Amino acid sequence: MTSFANWFIVVLADATPSPSPSSNEPDASLVSPGWMGFVALVFMSVTVFVIWKSMNRQFKKIDFDEAATERPRKSSARSSPGVAPTNETPAQPAQDPAPDGVFEDGSEPAS
Repeated sequence: MTSFANWFIVVLADATPSPSPSSNEPDASLVSPGWMGFVALVFMSVTVFVIWKSMNRQFKKIDFDEAATERPRKSSARSSPGVAPTNETPAQPAQDPAPDGVFEDGSEPAS
């Protein structure tokens, strides 16, 4: 392996730069993408058009109920900052009786 590495270093050291500098550069006004560039541009344009039409068809399939978005949601109205509080009192959580059948406040559950 070391002999290959040495050979590779020698070859790289002796190599001439590629591409070799030349004075005959092509005229910038004559260089164009050609037919392949035109075909690639047309292909991409047709592809974008087909994807756009497909996306529009998919959006038309969506059933969106605008009335549902207009109604305020009770749960979000209480938790959202910046929403005016309502006059409703929040529901009191149900008290569970202790294991001996007496509530924390000393009252007994109704039978």
